[in-house]
Amino acid sequence: MTTKKNSPAGVKIAAAVILLTLSVLFMFSLGLLRNPFSSQIFHGLRMQQPAPEFLLTDLDGRSWQLADLRGQFVYLMFGYLNCEDVCHSQALVLSELTRRLPDEQLRFVYVAIDPQRDTPQRLKQYFADSLDRVLILNHPNPSYLQSLANAYKAPYAVNGQRTGDYLIQHAGFVFLIDPHGDMALLYPGQLVDLQWLADDFADIKKILIRGNDNV
Repeated sequence: MTTKKNSPAGVKIAAAVILLTLSVLFMFSLGLLRNPFSSQIFHGLRMQQPAPEFLLTDLDGRSWQLADLRGQFVYLMFGYLNCEDVCHSQALVLSELTRRLPDEQLRFVYVAIDPQRDTPQRLKQYFADSLDRVLILNHPNPSYLQSLANAYKAPYAVNGQRTGDYLIQHAGFVFLIDPHGDMALLYPGQLVDLQWLADDFADIKKILIRGNDNV
């Protein structure tokens, strides 16, 4: 009697299926994702939880809480200007999205996570062409910014000490917060595409008007 061995290809496929299943179960264990079998398909990941509150200041020293933005859709990201790529591309996409949808109750909120180097003057210069569309918020205490990012499940870490030309490793997530203050969609870095965000924005508005997700 001979025993048929599994082919290398079959083993790889089985391993991939197991890994995908574990990843989905892990995300559900965090309470981040809605039912993947919902009739509504998004490019971003559907979420169902209140967005963490914050207390930050804008570039003119005015204090802001998330509650101050109630009634608006908010695209929120954590970034820093010395980022090698991701922060710049995401900021460009979100700024362009708000430019294309000027009549919507829509705000782009950029939370600066590098207060040592990203001064209000430097941030104003960088966003000079879009200051009417982006709300730039910061905080002088790096520990507070870290705890806020952790609350959003978007942690980051500084490579070494905050001296010289250091880098910050970060998740690169973008969050869409709905007018009720709930996190509606999460976009990993590779999913921050202008057309995808525009399509999802139109669909999420329809869902909120209907008042359900059809799950």
